[in-house]
Amino acid sequence: MKTLPLQTAERTATGNGPSRALRRSGSVPAVLYGPGRSSVKLSVVRKELEDLLKKAGAEKVMLDLSIGEGGETRKAIIKEIARHPVSRVPLHVDFYEIAADRKSVFMVPVAVRGKAIGVEMGGMISLIRRELAVRCLPKDVPVAIEVNVTDLNLGDALHVRNLTLPEGVEVPSSSLNYTVVTVVGQGEKAAPVAAEGEAGEGEEEEEKK
Repeated sequence: MKTLPLQTAERTATGNGPSRALRRSGSVPAVLYGPGRSSVKLSVVRKELEDLLKKAGAEKVMLDLSIGEGGETRKAIIKEIARHPVSRVPLHVDFYEIAADRKSVFMVPVAVRGKAIGVEMGGMISLIRRELAVRCLPKDVPVAIEVNVTDLNLGDALHVRNLTLPEGVEVPSSSLNYTVVTVVGQGEKAAPVAAEGEAGEGEEEEEKK
């Protein structure tokens, strides 16, 4: 997982009025929270946040989040960004702190590799899960979970338990039977899959304050 720096500032004033004033000045209100820590109210310069998001693209990134000029730096991920419904300008950011020495749950994209036998016979790949929840140390988070579909025939499927995961990466046992990808005939639809119901990044989230 790529790590990018981001400068933030602490804020003391809360509520709609101060938040609107921050946005008018070109900043975005934010909060940093995580297990075993009190939440910290922050702000981040909107342009710097947008530049970071452009650098990250579709990839999930770790942040070296600097709090105040010369202040401490904490490892975090972007948990959620609230945006304006029309302009899509960021209105609020939730950062989730990650302990470097403790395994957490991260959502990682699935990357399909190879050409399935069933596709050569007229079928098509149906990707059921575009992301998987994996548990690992932050340094071990893979860019993607690769799924080799070369040997799949029509009607075949790969489940989470069939995947070869990178060293140090595991999946919650409750997810092992989930279907990841299947090969269906043209015009067929794969059966719907229930949501995993897992915590996502930072498994042991505390309630935001």
